[in-house]
Amino acid sequence: MDEKLKMFGKRVALLRANRNITQERLAELIGYSPNHISKLESARTNPSFDLIIKIADALNIQPKELFDYEQTPTEELDIEIMHSIKSLNFKEKQFIFGTIKNLKNYLNKT
Repeated sequence: MDEKLKMFGKRVALLRANRNITQERLAELIGYSPNHISKLESARTNPSFDLIIKIADALNIQPKELFDYEQTPTEELDIEIMHSIKSLNFKEKQFIFGTIKNLKNYLNKT
C-alpha cells in the first residue's frame, strides 16, 4: 500500500475528528457514502480531485492542508482521548472532567 495514501487517509481522519465530525456526517456533507470515507481514511481507495475539493470545503480548509502530513504527537493523542471519552457515560465523563480540572490546578501551583 502506498505510504502517501496512508498519510492522506490519516490526515483526513485527523482533521475530521478535530472538528468533531463523524465519517457519516462528512459523507453526508460531501455526497459520498460513509463506506467510501472509511475506505479513504484506511487507504483502501484513491481520492479523486473532486473528492479532495469537497472534503476541504466540508472541513472549511484549503485543499493543501489535506496534504500537510507533519502532525504532532499531541494532535494524535487528542484524537485518541476524544474517541475514548465518547464511549463513556455521563457520570464517567463528569469524573474525568473533574480529575482533569484538579490535575490542571495542581500543575499550575507547582
